[in-house]
Amino acid sequence: MKATPVCVVDGSAAVTARLAALLEQAALPGAVFFTDPLPALEWCLAERPPLVLVDDAMPGLGGLAFMDKLRVGAPGGDAIVALLSSQAGGPLLERALAAGAADVIVKPLADGQVIGQLRGLAALTRRRQRDWGETIARASALVRRVVCKDPDVVLPALRGCALAYGLQPAQCDGLEDAWHLLQAAGPDAPSQPEPADACAHAADSEEALRVLARAERDRSAREAGAGAGVGQADARWWAAQMLLYGNEHWDGSGGPLGLRGADIPVAARLFHLVNSYGLLRAGAAAGGATLGEAHALRLVEAWSGAEFDPEMVAGLCRSAGRSTAACAP
Repeated sequence: MKATPVCVVDGSAAVTARLAALLEQAALPGAVFFTDPLPALEWCLAERPPLVLVDDAMPGLGGLAFMDKLRVGAPGGDAIVALLSSQAGGPLLERALAAGAADVIVKPLADGQVIGQLRGLAALTRRRQRDWGETIARASALVRRVVCKDPDVVLPALRGCALAYGLQPAQCDGLEDAWHLLQAAGPDAPSQPEPADACAHAADSEEALRVLARAERDRSAREAGAGAGVGQADARWWAAQMLLYGNEHWDGSGGPLGLRGADIPVAARLFHLVNSYGLLRAGAAAGGATLGEAHALRLVEAWSGAEFDPEMVAGLCRSAGRSTAACAP
């Protein structure tokens, strides 16, 4: 998964030039700089940078208001935000910390102090990303989510199905990154087939609940604010949705929550369909025999409307150059 750079929002060319040099010294190279907070906010919502530095006195959208909008548009508070301010301490510091800022960097910039602050923010960013990865791995082990390990089968099917369903190429990139997270954390496919409903969901475990709550909050806020669809969430959110909703069935017969139809997150519907198709191709079902493309597609279509979103099944068949009439060749 490619690294997303730090975002810096400040209207002063002198400040941004100095910060560029200090970020390099703090092992945070390649920052993206904005002088206007509105395009900066749009970029942050799309790219989900791990760290944002924003001036508290930007015209049109100050630092605290910027933070509020970032939290609403990117639920879960994933980005670490530090304010840039000419005010040292006092009420601003209290308001910033209460709003969720990790630090306040005072202008004019004192090189040694700022480098120390940036290094601390970099360490906090790495720790948060590591904690998230460990949580995904623990939850994956707890729910025993079996993930197809064959990228030559899964990735073309995932991208083709997502594009046929109407998602954008950039969203497909994020979905592929999410699959990479899960296939690295999850167990290998079993040598003997397991019934779909035999997966032991650990929704009552502390680790799985933590991921579930964050993913559910992201899904609910996104649907309330931006309508249905994958939206601008990043790969970690999609991986959480795939992991914890990836055995929900279109007809409501799955688990752990018994979600039905469009109530199931888009990323989870795609994962369940494409992962099941990949496991069929790899011989993790149907008595352990590997299946050709046409046979696997026919089985998937047989479950359309029950386990799988019918529109996504049709998209998968179209991406393979086949009709949806029993995915006939």
